[in-house]
Amino acid sequence: MFGFYYLKTSPTEFVLHHAAGRLVRSGAGQAFAYFRPTASIAIVPIGTMDAPFIFNEMTADFQPVTVQGQASYRIVDPAKVASLLNYTVDARRDYISDDPEKLAARLVGLLQEVMHTQVQSRGLREAITASEAIAALALASLKASGALD
Repeated sequence: MFGFYYLKTSPTEFVLHHAAGRLVRSGAGQAFAYFRPTASIAIVPIGTMDAPFIFNEMTADFQPVTVQGQASYRIVDPAKVASLLNYTVDARRDYISDDPEKLAARLVGLLQEVMHTQVQSRGLREAITASEAIAALALASLKASGALD
């Protein structure tokens, strides 16, 4: 009514409330009233999320293989993510951009690059039997690259 709204979030949602160009409050599981015409609300999910993937790759002996799986991730620094991607919501708590979906797509893209290198350097038999080793190397490579920071 008259531009005043009430927001209540779950413990797995990190809220950044800006008003008049400054950060008013931030934190997980916030509940507060705000004046919509001067406020900007960003909600970043901080719970565990999943990104399924499926890639078609070629082994070292030119045999096609399909790599499929699921990457689970969690946002550790929601304020940093909110500064890089637009997590602003409207009055109905719908994201005003498609940036939140881009995060999972970026993760899958990074994972595809790593998997491509791992599968392409192995023969078919080795690629099939070394799936756990490939997954461990992919995780270590992603952590070492710093791209997930």
